[in-house]
Amino acid sequence: MKKRNKPPVIKKTPQNQPNDSVKTITGIKIPKNTTPSEIKENNTQCNKHSEFKIWCKHNGIQSILALATIGTLITYIVVSCHQNRLTRESLNMNDSVNKMDLRAYIGVKDFKFYTDTPGVLWFSVDGSNTGKTPVYKMYGIGKCIFDGRVIVDKDMTDLTKDTTTVYPSMRGNGVDFTLNFKSNKPFVPDGNGIIKIVKSGKVVYFFGCIFYNDVFKRKHTTTFCYSVSNDGDEIKTIPYKRYNDGN
Repeated sequence: MKKRNKPPVIKKTPQNQPNDSVKTITGIKIPKNTTPSEIKENNTQCNKHSEFKIWCKHNGIQSILALATIGTLITYIVVSCHQNRLTRESLNMNDSVNKMDLRAYIGVKDFKFYTDTPGVLWFSVDGSNTGKTPVYKMYGIGKCIFDGRVIVDKDMTDLTKDTTTVYPSMRGNGVDFTLNFKSNKPFVPDGNGIIKIVKSGKVVYFFGCIFYNDVFKRKHTTTFCYSVSNDGDEIKTIPYKRYNDGN
């Protein structure tokens, strides 16, 4: 009696296993027993998810571009502010240089005192404006030291406070000028008295300040100092080694 052959055993593989799921429109498998409304809801959520991914991708690029634009703008503002500051400093420097070049400069060229005014001390300084613009509100004050002592810094500092200060009148053409100083103060010798003091061996000092404004309304000062001494039979008047300068 012939043996019956057993039917071959077929192993179940993922391909021939029962497929209990179906594919949705989006390609995602869901169980077969899912209702149409659930499938629709699932498709809607998947669509929203895809739209959200697209939105994020699009808006992410836009955000990066916006940030890049803002960064570029900030850099431009910072660089512009720096350039503007440098430009202002350069203009201020040029303006200062131009003002220094164009301003008035007052200098003293000569000095003399007078002996033909008995009882009154007169002296004068001749000066000039070597700058390129006119001088405004110029005036001067002056003093004479005739007691034999040497002029010191304090004399120049206290010039405006001293009771023997003499005040000038001015004449000139705006370029060259003369400041005349006159004193009626008591105990101040006149010109002849100055000569007697000098011949006795003492040195007399005439000094003062000239104040003025330039065209840019800035104030300046020029100081002068001359010594009068006896040189044999001659009265010698020369600029003193100090206090002849200006600003």
